[in-house]
Amino acid sequence: MLSHRLFTVCIAIVMVLTTLPSTATNYPPRVLVPKHFTYANLAWGFNSGGKDTTTGQAIVLVDLDEYTANQIANLKSQGHIVQCYFSVGTAEPWRSDYVRSQWIGLALGNLPQFSDEYWLDLVQIDKIKTLMIPRFNRAKQLGCDAIEPDNTDCYANGECKNPLLKKHPGVNVKQLQIDYCKWQVDTAHRLGMSISLKNSLDIIPDLVDLYDFAVNEQCVQYNECNVYTAFVSRNKAVFNHEYALGSGTTYCDKSEAVGIQTKRCAGSPSAGLCNAGSTWLNCFDPLSPLPARNFTVGGTFGPTTFRPTTTKPTKSPTRQPTRRPTTRSPTRRPRTAYPTRSG
Repeated sequence: MLSHRLFTVCIAIVMVLTTLPSTATNYPPRVLVPKHFTYANLAWGFNSGGKDTTTGQAIVLVDLDEYTANQIANLKSQGHIVQCYFSVGTAEPWRSDYVRSQWIGLALGNLPQFSDEYWLDLVQIDKIKTLMIPRFNRAKQLGCDAIEPDNTDCYANGECKNPLLKKHPGVNVKQLQIDYCKWQVDTAHRLGMSISLKNSLDIIPDLVDLYDFAVNEQCVQYNECNVYTAFVSRNKAVFNHEYALGSGTTYCDKSEAVGIQTKRCAGSPSAGLCNAGSTWLNCFDPLSPLPARNFTVGGTFGPTTFRPTTTKPTKSPTRQPTRRPTTRSPTRRPRTAYPTRSG
């Protein structure tokens, strides 16, 4: 009788233990983006449209509203990892999910180069999340392997920070941004998508272990590339963009010394835009064949679980982005020192 009772108790304990929630988040596998990967940018950076080739590029960046599920599937069938761009820090009235009555109450200052695009009030974070969750879900449904959320540096842009502080005196804008970024990472990872940190150099020490890779603009021009050793040393890719051709010594050598993959174009560094009709030029060689996909396993670098075809496209997609580019405010000032980790 005693042994029977002990057996019953043991079974009950096992059942309780197996039904208790885990203290660690078990994310589904997501694609890895290591530092040697190449990339094509078909999403932004150009004035009235530009060009890039996908041949030999492991990552292809597209806009969430400009590529269909079939087009994304086609890129993936050719061996590419597809990253989808959208803004998480501003309201973009031209997007398909924009309803003015839902967004206007969150409006702060306008982006200087886009009078109809405005920063969002990070104090109203719950309302912002409600609007962003469907956007994250749509990226997953379209087949995006990764996402590039833009405008994650409210604390560094006066058009966002100043009206936010005027509306909510005394709030810690930088901490609001960090908390929002952590939510973005968690949301993307729960959906099995990788996520990059866009610019936002001052909060890299707080977030580098959470993000999968990084996307930057003009780190050579602003002499900021060394900050990205935090990503590169963790074998996480950093994709940089410079809006002037310069020379190999000016842009390529300086970024390659840090382990950063850089594109450059004929453009305007002050405006942060390539000239209309210009083409991205790479500081890196195309990969042949394209690398097989590797996925995270338990939050660490894991074995290959899926190998796509490695056939490369014979030409870049004929459909080029026609909308205006959406980049960070060109009024951002270069950082002058490596940030001290907060908290």
